[in-house]
Amino acid sequence: DFQEERSDFMHTSNNLFEFNSILEDEVMGKGLKKILVLAHINPDGDAVGSTMALAHYLQTLYPDIMVIPYLEQVEDCIRKVVDSDEVFKDVFIYPFYLLNHETEYAVICCDTATIDRVGGGKNLFDNAQVSIVIDHHLLNSGYADFNYLNTLEACAENVYQIIDWERLAQVSADKQKLRYIADYIYLGTLHDTTRFTRIDQLTLKMAGHLIEMGADHKKIEKTMHGMSFEDLHRQNELLNQVTLYSDKVAYLYLDLDKCNAGGYTYHDIHKIAEIVRDCSDIEVAFSLHQMDKTRWKCSMRSSENFDSNEFLKKFQGGGHKGAAGFIVNTEKPDELLDSMLAELKNSINA
Repeated sequence: DFQEERSDFMHTSNNLFEFNSILEDEVMGKGLKKILVLAHINPDGDAVGSTMALAHYLQTLYPDIMVIPYLEQVEDCIRKVVDSDEVFKDVFIYPFYLLNHETEYAVICCDTATIDRVGGGKNLFDNAQVSIVIDHHLLNSGYADFNYLNTLEACAENVYQIIDWERLAQVSADKQKLRYIADYIYLGTLHDTTRFTRIDQLTLKMAGHLIEMGADHKKIEKTMHGMSFEDLHRQNELLNQVTLYSDKVAYLYLDLDKCNAGGYTYHDIHKIAEIVRDCSDIEVAFSLHQMDKTRWKCSMRSSENFDSNEFLKKFQGGGHKGAAGFIVNTEKPDELLDSMLAELKNSINA
C-alpha cells in the first residue's frame, strides 16, 4: 500500500520497485558472488542508514553472496550504532582487500548524487560489472547501469520501498535480522527529516511499521544529539562566527587556517547551516569553508519559502529544495562569497 501511494512522487530512470527483479537478473543471473554497497564521502545518518539497511537485506536474502558495505569515517554518535552490528564487522575497512583482487562484483551506491562523491573512490564504482544507484537528490543524472531515483526527504525511504517484506517473511528472517534493517532505515529517515519535522502521513506510517519490526526509537534518537562537551564547545565557537547578512540570511565563512586553529571537522561545520536555518527569523543559512588549497565547500539550508537546489544551480551545485550544496575550485573565495550574497539578495527580494 505504501509503495502504491508513493508512486505519484516518482521520477525514476528505472521503476523503484523493479530493484529486486534487476538484482535477480543482472547480479544473480550473471553469477556475481560479491556485492559492494557504498555511500557518499563524509556519510551522514541517511547515507549510513541506507547503506547498512540494504546490506542486511541482501545478506538475508542471499546468504551465499558476500555483501561488503563500506563507509568512510562517520560521527562517533552514529558510529556506535554501526560498531554494535554483529553481522558486518569490516564496514570501515577499504573494500579492495575484501574483494581479494577479484574483478567481478556488483556495486550499489546509496544517497550519492554524483559519481565523484562515491565513498572509496570512483574506481570502485567504475570497475564493477553491474552498477546500481539508489538516491533522492534532484541533481542526480543517473550515472549507473540502473538508477532508482525518487525525491523523498530521505534515501532510506527509498530503501524501505525496495525491500520485499513478504519475501523476508518467506525466507524466515529472524527478528534480529529484521531489527537491523528496521533500525538502519529508521536512522536514515530520522536524520534526513530532522527528527520527523519534514514528513507526511506516509512517512509516519512507515515509521510505525519499522517500530513494529523492532526499530529502537530511543537508541536511534540518541544519534541526533550524541555530542561530547568538546563537540558542544566547538559548535558554540562556530555559531559565534556566523554573520547575519540580512534579516533573512546568515552564513559561516571559514578559511583553512581558521578550521585548523579551531580543530573544526567537516561534521562540525556541516551542522551549522541547519541549526541557524531553524531560527524563526532566518530563511537561508549556509556555510562556506575551505577544504584544501583551492577547494571550497558550501552547505546551504533553507525554509520552505526558498529553493536551495534551484538557487545553487547557478554555482554548479544542488541537492534538495531545503538542503543543497557544492564543492568548487577557486583561488578567489571572497569573490565567490560576494557573488552568492548578491544573488541571495536579489532572489529573496524578487
